[in-house]
Amino acid sequence: MGVGSSDNWLFECLDEMDVETLKGSVGLLNEALKSCKDAFLLEMEDKTSVFRQNMVSRITKSLRNLHKKKKKIYKEHEELLTTRLGKSWMEVREKVDVLLDQLLEAIKEGFFPIELESWDRLVYDILKGFWRELFQKEIPIPQRFLKAVHSVNKDSILWCIAKLSTEMDGVDLFDLNREGDNIMISAIKSCSEPIKKLQAEKDYKERKARKGSQRGTLRMRISQIFKRDKEGDPSISSKELEDQWKKAENWQTWIKHLIHLLAQAGAIEDPKKRFRRD
Repeated sequence: MGVGSSDNWLFECLDEMDVETLKGSVGLLNEALKSCKDAFLLEMEDKTSVFRQNMVSRITKSLRNLHKKKKKIYKEHEELLTTRLGKSWMEVREKVDVLLDQLLEAIKEGFFPIELESWDRLVYDILKGFWRELFQKEIPIPQRFLKAVHSVNKDSILWCIAKLSTEMDGVDLFDLNREGDNIMISAIKSCSEPIKKLQAEKDYKERKARKGSQRGTLRMRISQIFKRDKEGDPSISSKELEDQWKKAENWQTWIKHLIHLLAQAGAIEDPKKRFRRD
């Protein structure tokens, strides 16, 4: 659905280098996202995976011995915690393993965008449901449990970003162009520029048509926009305008698809900088 590189009028609206960069990104990014998602789900579904086992262990650790680590809140609930969560490490771990399967199902449905806040929101209701099923409202949900899942989400995203970078052969989604924009900002800026340029041309023709027929109906005035121009008219022909308008709409649809893919890939803010602040 892209616009051909011979469309010089498009390059008049946009920076030619940006156009080529954006056009070259969409196919690569689309395939990389699919590959990344498939690889992540395969890794997480394998219960013998070191990555998954590490996740389960970290969440299990957050739930073990709450009555000792948070005495003020959980000391009086020691017996209930032991009975319903499990007495041994392995008993608690088995419950967490089931929880991770539930989280994985949610992630399958809403895998991207790769934003930590989005993943936290995605799984939060499942965490509350898990706790409510065990304890109703008898025991408050531990903050250290929520923090452990938050940390697991963060590592999952970093795993996906590393995989995405590999699939894209080192392409940096956060590399800046000469104007200081990354690819997401460049795509947003360029999305509507061709339409705006052509709208100005269309408005000019519409004003000219109104002057020629002040008493004509709106339908008649609009129809004149796409009629053959008189000789000597310095503006582009109506046929050219109509053809370019279709191509501009194709460009806009295409670039919105790229913006969607970039959002899925987390290309809103550099994750390395964001995670360093966490």
